[in-house]
Amino acid sequence: MSEAEFLKSVGAKVRQLRKSKRITGKVMAKLADKSKSPLYELEAGKVNCQILTLYKIANALEVDIKEFF
Repeated sequence: MSEAEFLKSVGAKVRQLRKSKRITGKVMAKLADKSKSPLYELEAGKVNCQILTLYKIANALEVDIKEFF
C-alpha cells in the first residue's frame, strides 16, 4: 500500500465513523479541537496529521484509535 493509499484509507474510516455517529464536520472539529477544513482534508486523504489529532478524533467519536487502521 502506498502512502497516498494509506492516508485515503484512514481518512475514509474517520469519515465513515463520524457519519455513522451522525456527527457533522463542524461538531467533529469542535470536539477534536481543530478547525473544520483540516478535518475534511484528513477525511479526503489529502493530508498527514499528527497522532495526537487522531487520538482526539477517536476520543470525540468514542472509539479506539485502532478503528482507523
